[in-house]
Amino acid sequence: MTPAFARARYRTDNYLYLLVEGDDAALVDPGDPAVALALAAAHRVTPRWIIHTHGHADHTGGSAELRGRLGAVVIGHGADASWFKPGEDLAGRSELALGGLRLGSTTLRATRPARSCSNGAAGCSPATRSSGAAAATAV
Repeated sequence: MTPAFARARYRTDNYLYLLVEGDDAALVDPGDPAVALALAAAHRVTPRWIIHTHGHADHTGGSAELRGRLGAVVIGHGADASWFKPGEDLAGRSELALGGLRLGSTTLRATRPARSCSNGAAGCSPATRSSGAAAATAV
């Protein structure tokens, strides 16, 4: 299977992402489980991981349902546990190996606890928060 990077829009201004390498797939910020499942089905994959760029509900809202349906591991920042507790904490990581998927430090720096992105904090524009998924294509 060819590596894939796909995105799908949900609600008014949100996107979720699908990263695929061989049989390995991860969903990023799956706020809408129906849209996430449709994107995975279109690429004929079953995601084994769910990655949160931060803990806000519009990014994590579909994670509980998807974790239950897919058996996927949720990866995010432990600092966001009050929004959604990840199964694996990204804090301090510079690389993440998910089967054939490799996400490097550029990607992981773009994922940060939601608290650091509140009230217009420096470096936390909507483009910065979503760049984590986009950066994965270059790794």
